[in-house]
Amino acid sequence: TIAVTNTFQQVFPASTSAVGRTGCTIQNTGTNPMYVFFGATADATIAKSIKIIAGQPAFCDNNNTIIKTAVKITGTATETYYASQQ
Repeated sequence: TIAVTNTFQQVFPASTSAVGRTGCTIQNTGTNPMYVFFGATADATIAKSIKIIAGQPAFCDNNNTIIKTAVKITGTATETYYASQQ
């Protein structure tokens, strides 16, 4: 659940192990748009994020390269999202 409107919160930490993350899915299960950011919280802005509308997913894969940075999300407080990491 989004805790605070327009404040990024962590979904997954950065993957630092040798094997690490092999994929992830974040899906907006709410009704308002959400924004997913890959990277450090200090750098997170809506302008640098991926917008996902209701029902839409975002993935930790960019042209067959797994993104291993931290994953953050923001949106409207009390809206829900689904997150899974492999």
